[in-house]
Amino acid sequence: MKKVLLTNNSLLINKDYDIVYTDSPYVVELNEKALYLNTLLDQSLDKKIDYIRDKGYIINNEIIKSFFPNYDNRKVKLIDIVKEYTNIYINLSKLFRLVELHSKDEITVGITVDELSNDNSQRVIDRFENVYYRLAKLFEIKNLKLVCKDLKLNDLDPKDKPINSWFLRLIDLDKKVLTFNLKKKMV
Repeated sequence: MKKVLLTNNSLLINKDYDIVYTDSPYVVELNEKALYLNTLLDQSLDKKIDYIRDKGYIINNEIIKSFFPNYDNRKVKLIDIVKEYTNIYINLSKLFRLVELHSKDEITVGITVDELSNDNSQRVIDRFENVYYRLAKLFEIKNLKLVCKDLKLNDLDPKDKPINSWFLRLIDLDKKVLTFNLKKKMV
C-alpha cells in the first residue's frame, strides 16, 4: 500500500509519502516526488468540457426564453458556464481519477489552516478554500483522509513568507521573469 499526498503546500511533504500530487508549480519545483494532478486527466477531457459547455449554453438560452423573453436578443448569460462549472468539473475529474487510480492506497488531502475559508474575514483571499479538501469533505469520500495543520510560519525569513501563501503557490512564479519585470518597472 502506497501513501499518497494531495497538497499545494510544500511544508506538508515529508518522506512518509510515496507520491505527491499537486496543482502548484512551486511544489513540483521543490519536490522530485511531486506530480501535477493534470497528468491524471483523460486526453478527451477537453471534448467533454466543450460538450458540457454547449449543453450549458442551451440551458441558459432556454431559461432566458422562458422566464426573461425581453432579454432574448441581448445575449445575456445567467450561468457563468466557462468559469464556474468548467473548473468544478475539472477539479472533480482530477479528484475522482486520483481516487480511482489509488483505490487500494492511503490518500491524504493535506492543507494548512490558511487554506480554509473564512467568510467573516475582510480580506478577499481568506474567502477562498482548497478545492480538493472542500470537495472531499462535501462528498465524504471514504478512502480520503483529511489533514489540516496549523503551521506557524513565523520562523521563516521575511523574504520567503509571501510564497507560503497558499494562493500564490498556485501561480508559476518563474524567478527570472519576476526579477526581469521588477527591474523593468524600477527603471
